[in-house]
Amino acid sequence: MEFSFLTARKIVFKTGAVADIAQYIAGYGKNFLIVVDPFFKESETMQKVKSQLDSIGAKYTVYGEVSGEPTVEQTDEVCELAVKNGCDAVMSIGGGSNIDVGKAVAALITNGTPAIDYMEYVGRGKKVENEPVPFISIPTTAGTGSEVTKNSVLGSKVQTFKRSMRSDMMLANLTIVDPELSRGCPKKVTASSGIDAMTHLIEAYTTWRATPISDGLALRGIELAGRYLRRAYDDGNDMEA
Repeated sequence: MEFSFLTARKIVFKTGAVADIAQYIAGYGKNFLIVVDPFFKESETMQKVKSQLDSIGAKYTVYGEVSGEPTVEQTDEVCELAVKNGCDAVMSIGGGSNIDVGKAVAALITNGTPAIDYMEYVGRGKKVENEPVPFISIPTTAGTGSEVTKNSVLGSKVQTFKRSMRSDMMLANLTIVDPELSRGCPKKVTASSGIDAMTHLIEAYTTWRATPISDGLALRGIELAGRYLRRAYDDGNDMEA
């Protein structure tokens, strides 16, 4: 057997972690690009994040227009904003779409656009050669797993594709998992992202490429999803679930 195991370089799991985010992100950058969706952009949690950044004297630019499936065109637009404002780190808060955009932008800041050049099968086959700027992922749903993977799934409405930009260097420098952020998740999102997680767990366990590490994670994840997903769906304030 031969395999590699890669994940985010540091994972912090703590209820209420975002309220103390300054202690975790200090040292990763001085000028952050923050990628969120329109709803989160105006949320109380976003105000807490801004206050925490202010407390350590960090600058920030907020991009809050990610909705639906992310595209290479939008990713290029976000990268242009980051470069224009001199951002030296990227933070994504939200679901998989926000995280995928931020992950790609962190790499594109140092490697250059357009994003399509790096896309598998449809691009020019370019590789991420320069170390991306520090990337911090903060998921608000439990399902996609994008916060700890090395690929960014992007599409194009113009060229009608959905492919991955992928590199070992695109793994998050820091992932903050705060269950409090899932409190406001709509039931439909809780259900769909939870089933997404369960599906990936089953696939990971049954694939011929399974490893001792993936088996352990998959079996434990299936057990937890089976025990708690329905409870989390029924009551978004059930923090144990």
